[in-house]
Amino acid sequence: MTYSHSGIHATSQRHPVDPDPVPSSKVIAAFVLAGVGLCLAPFVGGAIPASFALVLARQAERDIRDSDGWLLGAAKLRRIRALAWTALGLAATVLVIGLLIWVISLASGAGQPQFDGNTV
Repeated sequence: MTYSHSGIHATSQRHPVDPDPVPSSKVIAAFVLAGVGLCLAPFVGGAIPASFALVLARQAERDIRDSDGWLLGAAKLRRIRALAWTALGLAATVLVIGLLIWVISLASGAGQPQFDGNTV
């Protein structure tokens, strides 16, 4: 037991036969998905793994918080979220640029007459 100014607080002591803390597998999976999302983001397909990385990061954060120190990896969650959001932003930027190019190409041909080749 430890004492503080506000009262008595119990400290959790590790028993010698307790297993060692382990890295969270969700953190590892989220990191891999965020990396894959970043690599695939220029092809717009990176949005899917990046979205899954954000979901796994949220679940991993909750699991780590509830594990009382038995799961490791909380320090990596900020980097994982940054990678995933970067991948989503890059994919969205590529999508918007592609749509702008398509709209501009449609608009550039709008004033020209179109012939179907069957005119006599």
